[in-house]
Amino acid sequence: MSKVFVCINGKTLAECQEQAAGKHAAELRLDLAPINPLEIKRLWRSCEEWILTLRSDFTNRPNWKEVFKFCLDLKPVYVDIDSELPEAIKKEAVEWVKASSAELMLSYHNFEETPELEVLLDVVSKLKADGADVVKIACMAQEEEDNLTVMDLYREHKRLVAFCMGEEGRESRVTALFFGEKMTYAAASENNIVAPGQLTYGELSDLLNLGFDDE
Repeated sequence: MSKVFVCINGKTLAECQEQAAGKHAAELRLDLAPINPLEIKRLWRSCEEWILTLRSDFTNRPNWKEVFKFCLDLKPVYVDIDSELPEAIKKEAVEWVKASSAELMLSYHNFEETPELEVLLDVVSKLKADGADVVKIACMAQEEEDNLTVMDLYREHKRLVAFCMGEEGRESRVTALFFGEKMTYAAASENNIVAPGQLTYGELSDLLNLGFDDE
């Protein structure tokens, strides 16, 4: 079953709830949505499935550990941890995820280019060796052929979410729905785009003529 996770990045609980309204699945960007644990718990009721995402900006907050562990108790489906986090922080966060019911997603981002396939295959293998249940690969596309490079990863690995960023990479965000974990990400609206080339939930619905609310 394919799923679109709507990225939640509202500045208030009301904004977050509006973004999540009517959606089956969502991603909570802890670094972008500055809501407190009680507000997160209320937001959690808006969707059936959640990705909890940990990025370096959030780990700079003095209470990040308490908030992160609180969110783990809410039972997200996946926890996405940036593979570039400082090693000590990443190790601690991974241990907490492994002790929870969530699946660990380790993510690699390249905002400059799409490396050659052999390089990306090495990245996937390393992140799986680091304990990832699912690996996420997001690279900036400089040309249309970069989409094919990233899609070729699915020939070698199944538990994978891979797509390209940027205007040249938009088609790969749709294609990702049919391979690997059969999931992709969307912005709640044009005003809430969190990554280059990200499609909105409405755009994905129109492109695929698919009722995601019924997934």
